Amino acid sequence: VYDPVHGMQDLNDLIPADSGWVLEAAFDIDAKGRIVGKGLYHGEPRGFVLSPARFFKFVASPSVLSSYQAGSGNFEMQEAVTADTTIAIRASNAAVRVPSSVTIKRGQKTASFPITAAAVRQRTDVTITLLLDEQEISARVTVTP
Repeated sequence: VYDPVHGMQDLNDLIPADSGWVLEAAFDIDAKGRIVGKGLYHGEPRGFVLSPARFFKFVASPSVLSSYQAGSGNFEMQEAVTADTTIAIRASNAAVRVPSSVTIKRGQKTASFPITAAAVRQRTDVTITLLLDEQEISARVTVTP
């Protein structure tokens, strides 16, 4: 399969090595990114459907931070990712510092990252957004003096 970010990839590299599958051919990709094809499951011919990683929930904790206080962003995918997956992170305001990305490891459903409040003079609402392909999920944090 090809995408402009990763280039050409063998589908077998995107599934767990111990899954029992050898994917032989992909026939179609639908609008939601699901790939259908054929392969061998423990040596037996079978059809397959691969589904892309999808966000389930994202929580910033605590949701109210004082200046210089640390917190964390915790998110969960609908299913365990089949390959290491990098999630971009954006904050709507410099009142909160977050890393530019976090990687959720192959076989995992959850990951977290640090959130640090900067000094503010007044109550400031910040939206933290996670981005993966064309998906977005957000959580709001309030920073207080």
